[in-house]
Amino acid sequence: MKPSEYLAKLVASERKQEIMATHLIDEAALAAMERDDYEGFLQAREKRIMAALAAYLKV
Repeated sequence: MKPSEYLAKLVASERKQEIMATHLIDEAALAAMERDDYEGFLQAREKRIMAALAAYLKV
């Protein structure tokens, strides 16, 4: 199943950003998922994860 199909089927559209944020998926990564852009998703999510780690480690 494509990411865009998964999102449409399993995640309520009115709570999509809220739910995805709990998995460190920001707006850029979510937009990539909706376009089925796997590379774009990985790049955007990597940035978000690295930012969360830096904040946690106070780097």
